[in-house]
Amino acid sequence: MHLLDQILWMMPGAKLTSVYADIRNVINFEVDDYFKILMRFDNHVTAEVELGTYFLTDA
Repeated sequence: MHLLDQILWMMPGAKLTSVYADIRNVINFEVDDYFKILMRFDNHVTAEVELGTYFLTDA
């Protein structure tokens, strides 16, 4: 995933200390259409990525 690569690129020298991931099937039960990831680093920075494709459905 390029979003996570970009976060790691912006944190040169920092070590990842923990990762939390929440992945769900919101409206499409065949594929994951939502995720949230928290990444904590040893320099006290927390990065958060959240993406949901479920809002792209036709109304």
